[in-house]
Amino acid sequence: MKTIKIKKLLPKITDEQINQSKVLVDAIKKYGGKLQSVVAIEELSELQKEISKFIRCKGDIQGLKEEIADVYIVLEQLKIIYNISDYDIDSYKKFKIDKLKELIESNTPWEYDKESDQ
Repeated sequence: MKTIKIKKLLPKITDEQINQSKVLVDAIKKYGGKLQSVVAIEELSELQKEISKFIRCKGDIQGLKEEIADVYIVLEQLKIIYNISDYDIDSYKKFKIDKLKELIESNTPWEYDKESDQ
C-alpha cells in the first residue's frame, strides 16, 4: 500500500530503491540513530584507511569500491536520521562545486604539489 503512494509521489523511484530505503529505516529503528551515526563515523574512517592504503600502493580497487559503497549507505542513513532532504544536499553540493570551479579558474595558488601525484 505504501509502495503505491510513494510511487505516485516519486514516479521514477524503483521497487529496489524503496526496499533499500526500508532496510535503512529498519536498521535505524532497530539500532537507533545514535548508534547508526557512530557506524557512519566508523565507515568513513574505513574509507579513509582504504584511500591511504591505495595511495601507498597497498590497497586494492575492490576494497576501495566496498568502502565507498558502505559510505554511500551510511550517508543515506544520516539523511534519514537528521531529516536532511536530497534538495538540501544538492543545494550545498552545487554551492561547493561552484566554489571549486572558481578556485580552479582563479590564479590563486593551491597548497598542493601536483608533481607528487604522478
